[in-house]
Amino acid sequence: MGDQEGPVLEFPGRKVLEQLGAAEAAALRPLFESVVFLQHELGAAHAVEDRVRAVREAAQWRAEEERYAHPYHAAGAVLSAANSYADAVEAALWSHASAYAVLGTRLQERLVEGRGPLSTATVAELSAEPTLSVLEAALRVPVDELLAGRPEDERERARQLQERLLSGVDVAYEALADDMLDKPLNRAAAAEARLAAAAQPGFDPPWIHLLRPLLSYANGLPFAIGRFLACRS
Repeated sequence: MGDQEGPVLEFPGRKVLEQLGAAEAAALRPLFESVVFLQHELGAAHAVEDRVRAVREAAQWRAEEERYAHPYHAAGAVLSAANSYADAVEAALWSHASAYAVLGTRLQERLVEGRGPLSTATVAELSAEPTLSVLEAALRVPVDELLAGRPEDERERARQLQERLLSGVDVAYEALADDMLDKPLNRAAAAEARLAAAAQPGFDPPWIHLLRPLLSYANGLPFAIGRFLACRS
């Protein structure tokens, strides 16, 4: 399990990736590029929200005093659109990052165990947004298994990240069972849910406490996989 917090590390080069199966290498980079793009796009979307919100707040005092409050209402309309766009980008980011985390984990696991490449069908299945139970199973893979032979301080950081991830999974289960939802899900139904589709308007997304640590984990996967392949070559 990778433990990278902060910026995305460099993706392994072509020579290193040649050690992977063709389907594995073909899927890994596009998912990685999607996650990187969506992270940047979400940051840009939040910047637009902040800017337009400031414009609306500046226009609010005039709206209270003047008969025509066009600037305030114009900014409000744009802010509503900006909020919807940011929500859509975040949902897409969740979908791609969760798929990348599962694919990367299962790939790292099979490398450590010395098994052959994942099949094309398996790679295709792992490249789609996982159900909550599939994601949870991937995040529960023991750190000492994935980071066998690595220094203890590195493994300890990975264990701490794993605890944050699994805590976020628990929050997601709780969010999907909220009685305030139109269609709350019991544990079994939530386990089979894909969070991008299960999120409901007017409520915090079920990944609210999971996305940030998941991105930390996903951002470190290229380094973890590339390091293992480089050491093996």
